Amino acid sequence: MEQRLEVLREAQLPGRSVAQVCARHGISRQTFYNWKKAHDAEGLPGLLPASRRPHRSPHQLDPVLE
Repeated sequence: MEQRLEVLREAQLPGRSVAQVCARHGISRQTFYNWKKAHDAEGLPGLLPASRRPHRSPHQLDPVLE
């Protein structure tokens, strides 16, 4: 989370472009804008890594059947 916040803050410095900051940190501009969108919408909690677990698993057995 700290790295993401640092990247967002660095892009706000005068004379720094988003492309320069992204190249320096080894991330894509799309990733930068995803982080910025999440931060703008949710604040610091938006910068936490999101779970990649699926919302549901269609092939999972019903707990009653297990």
